[in-house]
Amino acid sequence: MKRFAIAIAALAVLAGGWFSFQRLFPGTPPGILYGNVEIRQVDLAFNSEGTVTSMPRQEGDPVKAGEAIARLDDATYRSAVAVAAARRDSAKAQLDKLVKRHPARGHRPGPRQPRQRQGDPGERPDKLQPPDGACRQERHHPATGG
Repeated sequence: MKRFAIAIAALAVLAGGWFSFQRLFPGTPPGILYGNVEIRQVDLAFNSEGTVTSMPRQEGDPVKAGEAIARLDDATYRSAVAVAAARRDSAKAQLDKLVKRHPARGHRPGPRQPRQRQGDPGERPDKLQPPDGACRQERHHPATGG
């Protein structure tokens, strides 16, 4: 029985020593791995959509910031530009048609001018008299008695 207790104590000392050695002198820092990673599928997100027409860079090639690694088919963008140009031309034709119909106004009508009241233009508006034959209507306010 004494031998068994000595063996257990020796194993405990060895296990404690090994554990202490691992804690004091780690072989590889945790979270750092070395080796090659094979990637079979990658999900990427882009600012625009389209079909990839060419990839001038291959896996493992060094690239710099802003360098193109793939090219998209620009047919969608070219057709959008053509549609926008057609809409612009249509709007310009409508504008030209309106300008020809109303040449005195020009492209932009000016601000509206207030209507002139009858009377002398230099006279104050509160001194103007109604035109001949016009009726003057007196207004009485019931609350003020006037």
